[in-house]
Amino acid sequence: MPGPLTGTTARSAKAAGILAVVFAAPVVAGLGDPTAAAQDATAPPCPAGVQVTPTFGFADNPESESGSTRLYASHPITIAAGFALEAQVDSSALAWTLPDGVTRAPDDLAVSALPDSTPDQAGMVGIAAGPGSYPIAVSWTQTD
Repeated sequence: MPGPLTGTTARSAKAAGILAVVFAAPVVAGLGDPTAAAQDATAPPCPAGVQVTPTFGFADNPESESGSTRLYASHPITIAAGFALEAQVDSSALAWTLPDGVTRAPDDLAVSALPDSTPDQAGMVGIAAGPGSYPIAVSWTQTD
């Protein structure tokens, strides 16, 4: 994404992604159709080729402390999205949309889901009611 130019105004656009998280099995995650997630009416969707793709990370509390990458239903799971600094994403304002069967848990149950070297990241903690696949949407605003 190009940097701001002298004499121009930066614009904001809304982007989104869909994750499919499988609990009680190895993680399966993918970016889905960004238009499927809720869009912020105050910012237009990002044009093709401009939307950034975040790096996603997942970690189970307490399993991740032993090095396990499995996610278990009924455990607090941290899901994080990380962005390159050049993406100019307001990661503090990520909007997570959880499906039925996943409950938001307190942030004090979070564990590290991405390497500390990921420059701009934010996450949430959720607990699944049972094993299964849960589509979790995340949307963000980025400035070009």
